[in-house]
Amino acid sequence: MFYTYEELKPLLRLRGRTVEDPERGGLYINWSTCGFDVRFSGKKLLGRFEAVGNVNRMDPSMPVEYPCLAVFDEEERMLHRMMLKEEDALVTLFEQENAQECTLQVIKLTEDSRGKIRLVGLETDGEILPLKERGPRPMVEIVGDSITCGYGNEAKDPSEHFDPETENGWEAYGPRACREIGADWSVVAASGIAVAGWAGAPAGFGPPHFSMEEQYAYTDRSVSDLRSLPNPEWDFKTHKNDVVVINLGTNDASQVAFSPNREEAEKRFREHYGAFLREVRRLNGPDTWILCTLGPMDYYLLDEIRDLVKAYQEETGDERISFYKFGHVHMMMEGYGADMHPSLKTHERMGRELAAVLGKILEP
Repeated sequence: MFYTYEELKPLLRLRGRTVEDPERGGLYINWSTCGFDVRFSGKKLLGRFEAVGNVNRMDPSMPVEYPCLAVFDEEERMLHRMMLKEEDALVTLFEQENAQECTLQVIKLTEDSRGKIRLVGLETDGEILPLKERGPRPMVEIVGDSITCGYGNEAKDPSEHFDPETENGWEAYGPRACREIGADWSVVAASGIAVAGWAGAPAGFGPPHFSMEEQYAYTDRSVSDLRSLPNPEWDFKTHKNDVVVINLGTNDASQVAFSPNREEAEKRFREHYGAFLREVRRLNGPDTWILCTLGPMDYYLLDEIRDLVKAYQEETGDERISFYKFGHVHMMMEGYGADMHPSLKTHERMGRELAAVLGKILEP
């Protein structure tokens, strides 16, 4: 039996910022670790998806980057992963010898800017069932760049470049930390993204997406532009965050480095980062804890961020904001992933660090 997305809506538990297509139907699951939970009874579950590959803007001759999905069981063990390359792909999500009930998580491993996925529907020889009730869990939103996406974390050598098959957002530090403390999470991150847009950059220079200050308030501006869809603001009241973790500044440091006037560029960063903190507070409300972080690659703006957090506290009296510095990559013990990005070992260590900090913040 085939279930359209409209029929599935009351039966799925969505993960992350998802976007519905009001004209063609279906649901875009584009951000890293976006996806859904589904419970079914039967031998086989198939998914119908539309895959949208990403063409490298700087070098169109490069291979098209296609999105990757993975399926996890109730114990959060990965059962298998797949790359989606077809505009109309019917893929096997799960198959078992005997018909029985099971609950699965279908998760996008790759980031929003490297290919998109639209869920059209699910098909099974049995029946899609309502999910079982579960107790409340803390909600953590992780805002960041390529580090937060898990860029190249499964690559074997730092000389490797980006490949969707070596980016595993599930094993990035944020989701790892949340699983350790039993929290739900949502990732809002893209490779190359900075707090502020590139000022005075020549045409074609800089990442082909919005800056975080232009993106954060919205559900998914990139797919809205790509598919000419409505561009809704994210509903922060319905999807309330207990903690927002911000790991931005690494790519802003690149803007400073490329600027002909470093002092002016640093001043611009301070202005935009401070304004972004106020926007995060306005959108999330007074009860959400804001955790500003930096690391583990470039610490050029660390003092700036730490001072901005302190100044914000003193100016506003806001006590639900803090700063944390991730430990630097340990080259000998952890190695590097693609393009000198953090490896799986580094993400594992960062996950433990973040879990410890979140555990203290979320203590009753």
